[in-house]
Amino acid sequence: MTRSRWPWRWAPALAGWAIAVLMVSCASGGAGVSGRPTLNQQTAVGAGFGAGSGTTALSAGQLRADELLAGTATLGADGGGDEVVGTYIDRQEERLARIPGAVVQRLAEDTLLIRFDSDALFKLGSDAFESGARGTLDDVAKVLARESRTAVVIQGHTCATGEAARNQELSERRAGAVLEFFAGRGVEPDRMVAVGYGERDPVAANTTVEGRRVNRRINLVVKAAAR
Repeated sequence: MTRSRWPWRWAPALAGWAIAVLMVSCASGGAGVSGRPTLNQQTAVGAGFGAGSGTTALSAGQLRADELLAGTATLGADGGGDEVVGTYIDRQEERLARIPGAVVQRLAEDTLLIRFDSDALFKLGSDAFESGARGTLDDVAKVLARESRTAVVIQGHTCATGEAARNQELSERRAGAVLEFFAGRGVEPDRMVAVGYGERDPVAANTTVEGRRVNRRINLVVKAAAR
């Protein structure tokens, strides 16, 4: 598990990214079934993660998160309505960073980006969860259910291997599977939305095995309501 904090002098430039997005991903893997990473082997992608790539989805996710925050009556039901938003997000950052396989990054005072390799969450070419994925997602759901002042945008992403239409459909099914899992663990459905982007918003080149692996991803972008 990896956590990094961006210098706060960059916060204004990053305000447009604020959200909690879960980005899901592609069927075909470059590493093959036996070489796919386990949840405990995943590490941050380095400069490619949150460094200017994949911004189309993040920008769209911010708008959707703001819509959810504006229209959700249950926000603040956890009794933390008067808590400073930065402190509120700090607490979630600490908890989420302890979850194996989660790469947590602070994008703004009110926003976290949590990334998972979808190869470790989903079976190859499927929206069925890998054996260890449910425990990881259950840990995430416990944090999200407890901290109800946040909107969660779940975004599915794939690499460019295979047909674009199939990748698009797979990304939508995977994002939807995560939303359904969280809803079943007590996260209010009206605080969440699932969106599939297929192969349209890569964070790395699809010409290498590593690039394709990185593009197959699940990101949680979590944005807190201001009080």
